[in-house]
Amino acid sequence: MHIPSIDPQKAILGVSATTVFVLLIFFGLLLISRHSELAGGNARVNHLSGMLAAHTARSLEAVDLLLEHVSDDLAHTRNWNEWSPEHGYDYASKQHTGLPQLREIAIIDKQGRQRFLSDSFPATEQFPADQSFIQNLYKGAVRGAFGPFVSRNSGRYTFALVHRIDAPDRSFGGAVVAALEPGYFQEFCWPNRINDRFEAVLVNDRDIVIASCRPTDLSRQASVVGREVHSALADGILADAPLGQSELAWHGWRIVSRNVPGYDGLRIICLLPEHSMLVYWNQYFLPFALLACLCSLLVWLGGHYLKQQAGELTVLQGNLDRSREQLAVSVEQATRDLGKQKLEAERANAAKSRFLAAASHDLRQPLHALSLFVADLQRHIRLGDFSSLDTLAHQLQASTETMRELLDSLLDLSRLDVAGIAPQIQPFSVAELFQRLSTSFSRAAENKGLKFRIRASKYWVNSDPMLVERLLANLIANSIRYTKQGSILIAARKRSNSVQLEVRDSGIGISVEHQRAIFAEFYQIDNVAREFHKGLGLGLSIVDRLSRALGSEIGLRSRLQHGTTFSIKLPATRANDKGAKKSQAGSGKPIYLIGNTPLLHQVATLLADWGYPVQLSGESELNASQLPDAIYLADAASDLGAAYIQLLKPLIVFADATVDIPPHAIRFQRALRPAKLRALLRQLDVKT
Repeated sequence: MHIPSIDPQKAILGVSATTVFVLLIFFGLLLISRHSELAGGNARVNHLSGMLAAHTARSLEAVDLLLEHVSDDLAHTRNWNEWSPEHGYDYASKQHTGLPQLREIAIIDKQGRQRFLSDSFPATEQFPADQSFIQNLYKGAVRGAFGPFVSRNSGRYTFALVHRIDAPDRSFGGAVVAALEPGYFQEFCWPNRINDRFEAVLVNDRDIVIASCRPTDLSRQASVVGREVHSALADGILADAPLGQSELAWHGWRIVSRNVPGYDGLRIICLLPEHSMLVYWNQYFLPFALLACLCSLLVWLGGHYLKQQAGELTVLQGNLDRSREQLAVSVEQATRDLGKQKLEAERANAAKSRFLAAASHDLRQPLHALSLFVADLQRHIRLGDFSSLDTLAHQLQASTETMRELLDSLLDLSRLDVAGIAPQIQPFSVAELFQRLSTSFSRAAENKGLKFRIRASKYWVNSDPMLVERLLANLIANSIRYTKQGSILIAARKRSNSVQLEVRDSGIGISVEHQRAIFAEFYQIDNVAREFHKGLGLGLSIVDRLSRALGSEIGLRSRLQHGTTFSIKLPATRANDKGAKKSQAGSGKPIYLIGNTPLLHQVATLLADWGYPVQLSGESELNASQLPDAIYLADAASDLGAAYIQLLKPLIVFADATVDIPPHAIRFQRALRPAKLRALLRQLDVKT
């Protein structure tokens, strides 16, 4: 019997064609089943949206009935608006029934003033956040609704229903307002959600979210409630979606919108991503994977047959495929890296723009003040009135000092961000550090009527003493500025292998929502108008950068009207002769003080505490022909007429901006700033 031979290539082609046909059929079935799954998911969303709309309508109707009863009762009560606060509170609290959707009841008079509250005594007389409903009640409307808005009583978002109170002459006599709890919508919706990706919101006629199905924050920082629905849901994908349609498929989401029965302008919007509807459908891919394996097997058989005919071509093709895959991976990685760099650059650019805007605003204020003072000075000179020149000079000096402080702070920030800091780590005594801070700030605290206390410490730490002193100095200056009465305490506590340095005050405190933002540049809680006499808002930014340079973090504990505690942890170490000698020695160069003024005597005390060898010119007159290798300090208030003054280098002169000094000298403001003086002396010591 003759058996015909089979052409392998034709056999492979036949099997491949059959496999492709089966795959097409299976793919068609997958498409049909996918459509069925989506239809079922859409039906579930429709059903749940109807439940939510009905539940919301019932909740609002219950509150409406209560408001109708209260408004009728007050309409038949004479002189209710003359009740005492106690009587009004008692009446309002009794009307506040056990409805879980009701947060509080407020009664307002015909001028729109809030008179009585069910949850607050006495009620603060203030206008409600939204007054448009008052105009409608004036025109004869019986009831209304407004919101969402942040209640001034609770500080959280709410939505309100209102009923008119008729006066005896049937005119507008007041209104009863019920503040609703948005969380009540979530308590019903969240347990009944279809899955975790399901979203539902209650919106008003302006498409502003009133309540959310998901647990959400109801404070002023809420990310959903009180926001426009297009930007608050689905990560902004719905920005251009026509949400007015009852059913909508939009960019992989199924959206259902349903009106709340009986309440015009209120809608329930439900969203569900399509991929969450296709959870079970995705399981159908297993047969598809088996078919793909079969196709792969057939392709391998064909490749094995063709390998005999074109082995080298197959090897080259394989190498080409591997190279292409590696190239794709490299391109993908490079694209991700480029995207990260672009994002970082955009963030840096935005931060720079905000920084420059705030800096230019703060610089413009003292500069504008300078221009006004100069114009006033010119006017007085033209009129021959010299009685106010001294006042104008002080005003000009104050504005100049403000600009100098701002520029100094900006330069400090620039050095910290651009040049960076290389901390000089060494052991030093906490007690000596606290003593220097006491010398610098005790006088300023006492002038403000504050108790400045330092808790003696025997601890030693291993860090950069100069950076730590600058950091604590900024914190102490901040505490003195924002503490009106009480005390400021500087203390050190042992924490395991660390020492925690603390600056405590009894000041105004910092609320929780501001405690992270205060370390940003130019951020000031109580200075929205950017008044420059209230500070610059850069001190804590410098503190944040210094702490990061030291490899530590700033701790913060604060409560409003209960003071603030800033802290930083530094590695603890033991005192040793080498470390003690290094901490006590300020510099190897002597410092000569030229003159005999109170300011120089104060500086001499500081320098002695810092460990510098100090020499007053009165004790040993300088010889112009044999000047010692030293650092020289002089006060412009004393006589600088000596010939050798021109030869003293380096020379620091304490002088105001309006006083002339030798050209080679370094000007230092007479308002003594110990930390800046010490930094300048160290810098000069290194350079010379």
